[in-house]
Order: sequence, then C-alpha cells, then structure tokens
Amino acid sequence: MKYKDISVWSIILSFFFIFASCRDEMAGKGGVLEVEEGIPGTLTLSVTSGNPALHVVTRASEEEEKHISSLYVFILDMTSTGGPATYPVLSRKWFPDTQSFPRDVSGNIQVGIPAVSCNSVRIFAVANLNTANQLSNNKEMLEAFHNAANEAELESITARLDVFKTATDAEPESGRSLALVDRLQGSLLSAGHYSSSPDYSPYASAEQFVLDSDVATGRLIMKKTTGETVNGAIRLHHLDARFNFVVKLADRLPSGAYFKLKSWKVKNLHMRSFVHWQQDSPCSSGTEELGGTTDMNGNYIDETSADGKVTSSFTFYTFENRHAPAAPFTSVDKVKTAMEAEGLSWNEDSGFTSDQAYMLREKKNPDGSFKYAPGNAAYVVLKGEYYNPAEKVLGGITQQCSATVTYLIHLGYIGEGNMEKSMAGSSSEQRELDKLNDYRILRNSNYIYTVTVGGVDNIRVEAEAGGVENQPAAEGNVVDSDFDFQADAHYEQRLVRLNLKSVVARMNQTGAGYSYTVNTPFTSGPVSVTLQDDGGSDRSIMLDDGWVHFAYLGNDIYGGLSETLHRRIEETGGYGLPYTYTYDLEPGESSVSNPVQLWGPVALLQHLKSWINIYNAELAKGKKIEGREEDPYIVLDGGAYFYLYRYFTVYVDEYYYIQDPVTGTTSNTFWMRFCNAADRTMSVFQGMDTSADGHSSYTRSGMNIRQRSIQTLYSPGQSGQQLTYKAFGIEHTDEYGGNYNITSDAPMLSASSTSADGLDNTCRGLWDNKVLVIEALGEFTWKGGNGIFPVTDRTSDSGAGWPMARSSRYVNVAALSRNRDNNRNGLIDLDEIVWYVPAKEQMMHLYVGTFLMDDPLYQARLQKGDNLCYATSTFDASKGLAILVANKGAAIDWMKDGSFSETDRKNCYIRCARNLGTPPVMQAHAPYTGTGYAHEGLAFVSPAPGSTGVNYIITYNKLSTTALRSYIGVGSLGSHTQFQAAARPYRSFITAKQLLYGAGNSPVTWNEARNLCYNYSEQTDRSDKGTWRLPNSCEAMAMLFKFTDNLWDKTVGRVMWSCTRYSGSALSVEYIGVEYDKQEIVCAPGTDVVGYARCVRDNNDE
Repeated sequence: MKYKDISVWSIILSFFFIFASCRDEMAGKGGVLEVEEGIPGTLTLSVTSGNPALHVVTRASEEEEKHISSLYVFILDMTSTGGPATYPVLSRKWFPDTQSFPRDVSGNIQVGIPAVSCNSVRIFAVANLNTANQLSNNKEMLEAFHNAANEAELESITARLDVFKTATDAEPESGRSLALVDRLQGSLLSAGHYSSSPDYSPYASAEQFVLDSDVATGRLIMKKTTGETVNGAIRLHHLDARFNFVVKLADRLPSGAYFKLKSWKVKNLHMRSFVHWQQDSPCSSGTEELGGTTDMNGNYIDETSADGKVTSSFTFYTFENRHAPAAPFTSVDKVKTAMEAEGLSWNEDSGFTSDQAYMLREKKNPDGSFKYAPGNAAYVVLKGEYYNPAEKVLGGITQQCSATVTYLIHLGYIGEGNMEKSMAGSSSEQRELDKLNDYRILRNSNYIYTVTVGGVDNIRVEAEAGGVENQPAAEGNVVDSDFDFQADAHYEQRLVRLNLKSVVARMNQTGAGYSYTVNTPFTSGPVSVTLQDDGGSDRSIMLDDGWVHFAYLGNDIYGGLSETLHRRIEETGGYGLPYTYTYDLEPGESSVSNPVQLWGPVALLQHLKSWINIYNAELAKGKKIEGREEDPYIVLDGGAYFYLYRYFTVYVDEYYYIQDPVTGTTSNTFWMRFCNAADRTMSVFQGMDTSADGHSSYTRSGMNIRQRSIQTLYSPGQSGQQLTYKAFGIEHTDEYGGNYNITSDAPMLSASSTSADGLDNTCRGLWDNKVLVIEALGEFTWKGGNGIFPVTDRTSDSGAGWPMARSSRYVNVAALSRNRDNNRNGLIDLDEIVWYVPAKEQMMHLYVGTFLMDDPLYQARLQKGDNLCYATSTFDASKGLAILVANKGAAIDWMKDGSFSETDRKNCYIRCARNLGTPPVMQAHAPYTGTGYAHEGLAFVSPAPGSTGVNYIITYNKLSTTALRSYIGVGSLGSHTQFQAAARPYRSFITAKQLLYGAGNSPVTWNEARNLCYNYSEQTDRSDKGTWRLPNSCEAMAMLFKFTDNLWDKTVGRVMWSCTRYSGSALSVEYIGVEYDKQEIVCAPGTDVVGYARCVRDNNDE
C-alpha cells in the first residue's frame, strides 16, 4: 500500500552523515580566499521556506504550507570543473523530525551539520520527505538521497504523485491515473540551495561559497571568495504550483440570474517531477506520466455570497509542466493568418493583444486534439448551470434562458513573469506573443484565474452557425423558453398560461415546431418527438416521457375558465388545479369530482396545433382581437368567444423509478440508476440546432421543464463499496426560503422521540395529531398543506403566508406539499407519505453531504442570522424539537434549551427526504414503518464494539467514494474547518486502544489533546509514533454513532476533541467535538473547555 512500507530505521537515523576530504584545487589562484581544506567542524545553517510568487490563502493555512517537518542537507564539493557527476557529496545529514529544533531571531530553523573546510561548496536541501503524504515514493526517494554520491545523482531523483485510490476509476477516454491535487496537511515537498539573497529564484544557478574553519571554536563558516562572511540561509521552494480559480457572474446580468459551478476537473497533470530543479524536466525525457482528476464537486468548491450573487472558487496543486507549442506564434502576422483561417474576427484598429486571439488556444482539430496548444499542456474543465430570467434572443425577444455549460481553460497565459528567465526589455508586441504562447506551470508559483460568466452567447452562435466556433472553449446545451420550470426531486406542479398570439409570433420568429425533446437516465441522451401531418407522432412506445402531464383548464376549444375550476385553482395558493380533481387518459374515469383529463406531451401539442390553426384561420378571415388586455378573445362565426389565453397545470412526478421504463426490470437497489444524476428535462413546442461537432445545442422552447434528481450519500456500487438496500436521499432546496417559525412553546406535530426514522416521525405527527393538523390547515388535505405555502412565498422576503400566519407553519405539514394525492380521495394517505422530514440522526449524517452534493444543507447564501437552522422530526417533551445547526456541521441543539436568536427561530429551514430501495411496510398504527425498519449505516465497525483496550476499525463501506479524501499515513491533518477537504473521512480508520488525558487523568485543552496524539504510541519500540492524530469531524461523528457507552467518558460537559475547527466563531477558536453525556456533536472553545482524546489513524491494510 502507499506508506505502510516506510521502514522505521530510515526515520530514526537523526545523526546519519558522511564527509570526504576536499581537494585543494583552488590553491595559488591569487586574489581569491584560500583555506586549508579537510579541517572538520560543524556548520550551523538557517533554513527558511520562502513565499511563492503570489500570495493566496487556500485550504491549508499559509504558515502550514511553509512548515518544515523534516530536512535532508547536502554539502557538495565544487572544486572540480568536470560537471555535476564530478561534484561529490562532501557531507550530508538527515533530520527526520525538526519540531524541537532551535530558531534564529527571524524564526528560521537552525540546523548543525558536520563537514570539513573546503574552497568551493554548494549546499542543497530537501524538506518534508517523510510527511508529504501526497507522494507515492517517499521511501524510494529517501533511499536514493541516502545513496546519492554526487550532484548528478541528486539531480536525477524524482518525486511521484500518488493516485487518488478512493476516487472513482480513471476516465475511460484517457486511461490515466487520478492525481492527488489537494494538500490536506500543508506539508509540501520542498527543495532549495543555500543563498546569500532572500530573493533567490528556484530557477537560478545555485551559488558557491568557501567553507572556512574557525579552529578556536570548531565551527565552520560560509564565506565569499573575497573573504566576507555570508549571512544567508537555505531557501526552500515548493515543488508544487498552486492554482486558485474564482468563477463569478457578470455584474450586468439582471436579478435572478445565476451561474452555479457544479464541478471542475484538471487534465494533463504531470505525475513526476525532479526534486532538484533543472533545465530538462521529466516531460522532456521521453518517460513522462500524465494524470488528471475526476469531476471535483461538493466541498471541493467554495461558495460565498454577496449582494445576492454567488461566487465559486476552488484550489488545487500540481507539479510543474513546461510544455511549449510545437509551432509557437512568432509574429502578429502569423496570429492574424490563423484567425482568418478559423473564421475569427480581427480588430485592425485596436492594436494586437493576446486577448484578441485567445480562442486559438482552445481550438480543436476534428479528431479532438488541440490545433495550436501543446497536446500535453494542462487545462481545467468547468461544468455549470446558467440561468437568466430575462435573456435577449433572436429578434430582440426576452425569454428565460437555462443552460448546462462546459468551459475549457488552458493553464498558463501569463507570459512575462511565468518564465524561467527574465524577458525584460522585450517589446510590447513580443510580450503579447509570449502570453499567447504560454502554457507553462512553474514550481513554487501561485496562479489566480478569474472566470466571469456573462452569458451563453458564444455557445448559441456556435450551435446556430453550424460549424464556426467563436469560443471553442465553451460547450453546452442552451434552452430559451417562454416558461421555464425548475422542479425539485419530489412531486411538483405549476400553473401555466400561454398566449396563442405570442406563441404564433415566437414560432414565426424562431422556427420552433410542434415537437418536444426529453432527456432522462433511461433515454440514452436527448430524444425528440415530432407531430406528423396527419396528427400522429413518431414517439416510441418505450420513451420515458410519462413523468410529465398537463391538465387543460379551459372549456373545450374555446378556452373559457369555469367558475368551479377557478375556485379549485385558488385552493392551491397559485399552484394550479389540485391533482385530486384530475383523471387519467381513460374518459370513463371522468366524474363531477374529477372533471379534468390529464394529457401527455403529444396530446398537448395536438391540441395546441388545432387551436393555432383556428387562430390563424380566423385572422385570415379578417377577424380582430377584442376584449381586455388581460383577457383577449376573437368572436367566432356564430358568436362564440375564442379566448387567446390558455391555462394549464403542469404535473411533474417525483424523480423516482421503481422499474426501468424501457425494460421493466427492477430491484431494491434500482435507485443507483437515477440518484445523484443529471436533471431530467423536457422541452415542449420547440426547435433545436446542434453544432457541427455535436457538443453544443440551442433550443427555442415554449415550455422548458427541468427536474433535479434525489441527492444521496450512499454509494451507487462504486469499486470496493457495497450497494445499500435501505438508503435515503433528500431534495435540493427548501422552496419556502427558510421561513418556518419554530418557537419553544409552539405545539409540535411530531409525537416521537425517534432519532433515526423520519418517516415514522412524520406519520406520527400527521396521523396521531389529526385534530391539531385540522386546526392548523382547516382541512387535512394536500391542497390544505399548500394553502399554508403559496407560490407567492417563494419570492417573498417576509414569507408571511396565506391564509395562516407563519407561526402556524408546522414543519411536518410541509411534507404534505412534497407528496401527492395519487388516489384522488382528497387526503394524503399513509402509503402516499413518501417524502418526510428527516429525523435527528438522518440530518446529522447529511453533514457528510457537504462533500458530494450539489446542494448540501450548509450554503453560506442561505444563512440569514447567527445560525443556519434545519428542523428535524425528532421531538423531546422536555427539550422540544431537535434542530440541526448546519453552519456547525452536524451539531444539534434543542428548541427549548438552545440559544437561538429571534432571526434564527423565524427563519428555520427544512429538507424533506425519501427512502430508497426496500420500502417499509406501512401499518395502520404506530410504529407506522413497521418493527425493525432502519436505514443502513454509511459505515461498519470491527470488531463489534463493547470491549475496552481494543483497536476498532471503522470502514465507510456504503458511503459514495465522491465524499472520501485521500490517504494520510504520517502526521496530522492540516488546519481545516468543517467544510474543507481535510474534514472528509478516508475510507477506513483505526482508533486507539484507550482514551488519553493529562497528568493524573486530568482533562485537557484542545492543544494539549493534539500533542497527546502526536506523542502517542502503542508499539513497544514506538515505531508508530507520528502516525496517530486527532480524528476529524466525520470520524468523531462515526464514533458517536458506532461506539457503546462504556467506550466514552460520560462526564457532563467533557468533550472528545476532533482536529476540525469551527469556521464561524469570531471571538475565539472553537473546535468540533463529541459531548457524550448529551450524545451530540458540539463546538467548543479550544482553551476554555477541557476534554480528552481518542487518537486515530488512516487504515490502508484492507
């Protein structure tokens, strides 16, 4: 495995050194300091890890990235003139642990190394060899440095990135390794030379010095050849380059527009790098290894919100990549010729800039290779979702625009300042050419890229032009529509109004036809259906389009709305006709109570076509449009009114399948096919253009429906993980904007203290408290539930609600609006309650969703007050309702004894959940879900917990690997907060045999607990020292759920510390921990609260 084979003997050789006699080849050269060579002594050196080229604050703190945990120092004899192979190692010393080393007045580490005097030496050093856990060859590198005899052998040693073994398999199109691009510890492999200049560049030739002896003190002194004493230091530089991407929306876009970055990946990353910088990098040796990442999502994307707009950012690290184009642009004329050949515009008046020609960098050949960029140059791929409620399109029409987009960005594009040698004095034209030709990544550099999304115009141009790509780096599917409906994963419906006059005008302007396109996990891509001239269609009987239905609310062809239907529409608070009043496709199902037939998309198009034919025919006769602006009509022959506004209710089924709609196959793990999937979509009344390369499309639609899939933590059967038969998932948003008012004295609908089963809690709340529900709703029905949550509240800041005050918004009642009266009896029956308010433990587990979900519980833009609170369905008679405080990770507080502000109480959120896999057998009385029904855990513990003095292994065998981090073999996790990558779990970890305390079993502060783990050992030879650490927040939570009472300290107020810091504390540094007397996750000040430690380490022995 990765690090378990690192031999302990190589780490404890703290005084290993050799030195050889220095030859007196510089004697007699006159004017140059000459020393008597070969005199032994000790050389004291300062060591500093300098700042990279630019300053960026990233996941690991700035100071941690400068941390030096180990050091290997080499003194080279440079008296020969034959080149690196003739420069022997004069002396070397390996320092495996520098924690206790003294520091000079500047705070730099000081080390002493035995050597001998010499007339010309160069000093080289390597830091963090044994703690750079992102590398796969630490042991081999250390052995190579032990054995290197001269500078040439030192220069030949390479570091190799480890692969991300817990991620999904490598991409099939590349077959390359998944490279580790996050640095979870801040312990970065660094190398450098002794230099007299604080600005010493990692690409400059290293200085040589005279190593003189002070016989009186036995000390060796570094001097210049002129005799001056050198006041320098070993100046270390990171082998890594660090990239920070910031993605934001252009300021000019209207309110309501957004771009949501869904994932990012990096391709063509070098897996190897020389430790000692040299002109020839591994990529030019003919043996380069290239890797990349899988799609990085979840908390690999940081989001901040300001003025209603979200900015996304991410950070990654990589080795240098110095590829250059095979045929770089050497003149402006060559750039202009290339642009003209590609059909790109050229502004003659503005003068040449690299930005004019930027799109050449991403231009591809027909086979997918890059036309101008180096084939192995690194690039980033961004995938996201763009929405604009007021996009100007063809003919000046304003429509709603939704798009899934992909942006490709080659790294480099800096030019001057991103070269190994200074290009000072170059002309402005040459500097622009250098920038255009620049694809370099240099070590010890910080790169900041800002991507501003201003729309999808270039994507639209590409698709419509049928081959000319103005922006080849942008691809995607764009839909402009009159009505855009973004549905969540549960049952949804909306009221739609179409104006026949506007529909005809748009059809004439855009060329849209009588067709629709559907795309689901079971259509193998978009499938279009078109009406035939005879009124039929080319729809396949197996097409997965039955999840959308339409209820026409008008009176036959005339479009009038009856008083009865108008009243029933009002019952739902703006959502359209309640499903209760509809019937399916058989006319015999119609009744007075259920008067409206449901249509599929084909029937909708057929009726629209017939109405539009009537409309066009009447206008051709010279008929005029009459009536009020809000209710226009045409008077038909015979006097009937033909209304132009047509009202529909669109019903969207929950994004859940019990069987494959094509093959009919099913299983209790069928959820893996459609959870965490892309949106399923349907565009109706549309026309579509596709780009020549097939990567982009542009659709003009009368109605666009997009539905989110269910988000779940469980693995869909990834390599090494088990499929789950009893899982659960959640919706994406609280559609009512966190407007639930939860008070300590308000009656709660949950009658259960069940911590694990939210469905049972919800059923108890709804069916054991019918009187209370009826009092709140007026009637116990679906439409009553939506009466409390009208459509207007989706855009209301106050969320006052109608007809009830918002204090009546009981959280369990919200589940009524996520479910549907499928049997149309006017009630949500027990077996129709499939969406429910999660229980306490379910909500705590969802903290892990931060690391993989597109829409996790915690999102900074949602927080309105001191905390971001989510109501659970767990209720305690003495403590009230359990509330998840999402900004604190998995922390739970209780409404009656919690310190909630007025803003927090009035702005509580919920997220409804749904069971996946084996459904519970519903019973008429509590427990409604049946005895023994429980969701399967994300992890298991071995051996079965109970005995003390045992190493327990906790393995996340059912958690999606997207949520896992990479392996850490030595040292602690770097400083991190609850939403950063180091808070993720590794797939498996081992717990220490005992709890650790201070002297006399006294409780300890957080810093004392960390030191206890640093020095902890269970082996008699202490060979495992340095491998133990404090658990992170996920690991601490796993122990809370898995360990028995006797494995905890149950003292009131005493905390088991984790290494995860709470990011929201302004006054003190707080850390997440477990307070077991409450059996909860808490945030506690690291200095004011005392507790204990149970150390852990990653387990790589599976």
